[in-house]
Amino acid sequence: LTAVQSFSVSACVLIYCFIIYYVHIFSTEFSNRTYKNILMSGTSRSTYLFSKLTMLFLMILGSTIGIYVINAIVSLIYYGKPTSFPEGFWISNVQFIFALSLCIMVYYIVASFLQILFNSTIAAIIFIVLAPIAVQILQVIQSWEWLQYIDLLSFTQAFGLGFIEGADLIPYVLINGGIVIVVIIMNITLLKTKEF
Repeated sequence: LTAVQSFSVSACVLIYCFIIYYVHIFSTEFSNRTYKNILMSGTSRSTYLFSKLTMLFLMILGSTIGIYVINAIVSLIYYGKPTSFPEGFWISNVQFIFALSLCIMVYYIVASFLQILFNSTIAAIIFIVLAPIAVQILQVIQSWEWLQYIDLLSFTQAFGLGFIEGADLIPYVLINGGIVIVVIIMNITLLKTKEF
């Protein structure tokens, strides 16, 4: 239990670990300009974008689940089976993994918007690296409470320390899910109107 909770505290680093997914799934075709071949073959721009973002989300979610399962198995082998689990432990962790994946996806989707807008992988990567830190600094300096729902660093620490659990995760899922939908619509609109 301690190992899983400790890993949750440091799970914010996953956003940096998954940059390779962003570069490989989304950014490479824009950098090489090979997306034109796909679009010329009859694939709509919205289908193309949606398939890329869906694959990115599935990779992030699947990898996060895999990392937690490996952590749990290694802990089980090393420490042995705990005598009991707190009530709702597994459900809370599943909700956290989904909320964490959505929270990470928010940053990647905004990065994809910057990628399309500026035709620059560098701008997108710089955003992914600096945005979580900037959000946390803004929340501390400005005391903007609404930023807590997209503050990846504080979110993982609060869950790992037990300050957030169960139903407390619902606003995080709803707000991050809403942001994902809005930015996807913005991405599709930009991709449809942008000339490459």
